[in-house]
Amino acid sequence: MEGYQNFNNSQNYDPNMLANMTSTAILFLVVNDVSPSIASYVHEMNTAAREIFMKDLKKSHRKDEIMVKTLTFCEKVEHKSGFAPILSLPDDYLDVAPTGRGTALYDAVLEGLEQVVQYRKDLEDQGIEVRTAVYISTDGADNSSNHTSPGKIKKIIDSLRKNEAWANSFTINMLGVGDASDFQHACTEMGLDHKKCLVTVGGSADEIRKQMGVVSQSVSSSSAQGTTVNF
Repeated sequence: MEGYQNFNNSQNYDPNMLANMTSTAILFLVVNDVSPSIASYVHEMNTAAREIFMKDLKKSHRKDEIMVKTLTFCEKVEHKSGFAPILSLPDDYLDVAPTGRGTALYDAVLEGLEQVVQYRKDLEDQGIEVRTAVYISTDGADNSSNHTSPGKIKKIIDSLRKNEAWANSFTINMLGVGDASDFQHACTEMGLDHKKCLVTVGGSADEIRKQMGVVSQSVSSSSAQGTTVNF
């Protein structure tokens, strides 16, 4: 996996090749807000992401199984890469910079969920046992997404909840920086339970690091996180 070269495009790592290397995989999808308002805490977020999500996970006992993909969004959504082995990615892979003028949260979550669900199915077709962790960060209410996106997300979430085979191996965590009511509303619009998946913080380095640490531990855990869906 060390020589993987698909960074900077949207092609996922070949499921057939992965099946020759491992019988288990952990898909870690990161969906990050990059709208201009993140400027006040972007340094703290980038530093924490580098140290906790990238460096620590690269040292974990599950490092050879972790596949990472990140999407960023302002008023548009961009895929930084397809799913790639974490060991093949630079430590600053998750770094972001403020850009754009809007917040297309729903479009980004929809594209991310569609991709991770399909890639998980592709890996399972190859006999690979898969766990999935989705991490979403944002600091504002959606103002740029297609009006149909929340409804499409709800359908995916409903399907995930009904999928008994995935129920204890698919987690969604959302970090809202700022006004909790904005993000609680967003969860409701997407069909998520904000009491289970949402944590809101004020943007301090300690708060961001603490939440990222919780997610990182769930990614590198030796087992699924429970018997109930956390979203």
